Amino acid sequence: MAIFQYEAIRRDGDKVNGDIDAENSNIAAQLLRQKALFVLKIQGRNELTTISNRKQTGVAKRRYRSVAKSGLNKEFHLFKPSDKEWMQVYRQLSLMIRSGITLIEALELVARRAANSKVQEILFEVLERVENGASLAQAMGHYEDYFGQSNIQLISCGESSGNMADSLNDINQLMMYRAEQKKQIRAALFLPGFVLLTAIVVIYWIAYFLMPKFSMLVKDSSTMPLITQWLFGFTGFIQTYGLVLFVLMALAVLGTQRYYKTKHGRILIDSILLRAPMFGNIVVDAEMNRAFHTLNTLLKSGLSLVDSLEGVVKVSSNQYFVDKFTQVQFRLVEGNSFADSLEDKRVPELASHLVAIGERTGAMEEVTGELGEFYRQELEQRVKKMVSLIPIIMTFLIGGLVGFVYLGVILGIASTRF
Repeated sequence: MAIFQYEAIRRDGDKVNGDIDAENSNIAAQLLRQKALFVLKIQGRNELTTISNRKQTGVAKRRYRSVAKSGLNKEFHLFKPSDKEWMQVYRQLSLMIRSGITLIEALELVARRAANSKVQEILFEVLERVENGASLAQAMGHYEDYFGQSNIQLISCGESSGNMADSLNDINQLMMYRAEQKKQIRAALFLPGFVLLTAIVVIYWIAYFLMPKFSMLVKDSSTMPLITQWLFGFTGFIQTYGLVLFVLMALAVLGTQRYYKTKHGRILIDSILLRAPMFGNIVVDAEMNRAFHTLNTLLKSGLSLVDSLEGVVKVSSNQYFVDKFTQVQFRLVEGNSFADSLEDKRVPELASHLVAIGERTGAMEEVTGELGEFYRQELEQRVKKMVSLIPIIMTFLIGGLVGFVYLGVILGIASTRF
């Protein structure tokens, strides 16, 4: 038997320290979990070092440098780590903590396994702060740009309740859910863009390849039928100003992107998207789905409604709803009800009505969960409907162009023969 010194968190959120006799550290951790304690770290007495010594030695930094030299972190990234990479971190931490590994051991294992060098560096720095006595939420708070405020709040709740593994799993599920939603929105945007690109390619092919050959057969286009003259005029305009049009379109796209990054630009463009036919409803359903799903996850983790709305504000992508949920948060602080604060011309009446019921019955978690699922299904149906319309629109657009060219060429050839 050996004596191990441990640091753990009780279910009421208080930190406790003490000694325990066990054959090894794994058995010691199991005994502590049986006492409803969440183990932060556990070490044999002869392995202990003081906090001041740890700060001076910089253990985590040396670990990172040793791993970097060994070549285990194979990928070097100049850009911010992706959500997918952070999802792997949260999922692995949750699994390891559930299996009985202490937080410090889990952090070190996940850090060593990380393929992204930036993720690895951040995790080793978080590990060092935890070893020096900080909670995981406090350590991650120094890297809020990477972990996100709502995720840190969830982890803090997990530490307070002793359900760290569940909180980490909730974060992973929440991020997976958002990633799937982004994928659906991209699918809805991709097909219209593809149709537009196809139309541009067809127009340029007509202007630069088909019509020059046809013009060799025509001596005087003024004697041609009206539709043929329109075709010559249209293709002549494209041939003369085609490059200018292409440059102007590219500048318009780049200018719109830069303008969208400004406060005024984002408000204007997001409001236009909300009023766009069909796509506006998709944006509303996506925002409602994201908001209520996030709210449900944060409420279940133990956060208050006001704090949970802070997470909703962080995940909202449309500026109109960012401002709306911020306003709701302030009104709740002033003492207004959630349902009254939520009422708005852009917020579906069903959402406000069910939230009012949830407030009266005390079933806010259940209501937000049902609303999140309802708007997820609505979003999927709208995206499918929009995608199903694309082939029809594409057929009319491309068919109209081909028909216009066909009539112009055929009638032009006929007029040259007779």
